[in-house]
Amino acid sequence: MRNNKPKQFYKEFLERFKTLIGKNRKLIKITLSNIFTMRLIGNKTHGDLAEIALAEFINQYMYDYKSEHIGKQKFRAKEFEEI
Repeated sequence: MRNNKPKQFYKEFLERFKTLIGKNRKLIKITLSNIFTMRLIGNKTHGDLAEIALAEFINQYMYDYKSEHIGKQKFRAKEFEEI
């Protein structure tokens, strides 16, 4: 039998996220505007900024969730870079 807990937690998170955005659209609009403004400055910076911004958005506005930006440590660390 498959463990459905992670899927259920994700569904609960999405519902909470939708509720938060539905009540205050300005929060996500400002966050995304900042990310896309950085895209105008440089292609390289906006991906990391998006990851960090959304992690911080969750930490700041979704008090019972914790998000951590791990892209640099797990996926873009020196040992994983192409030569």
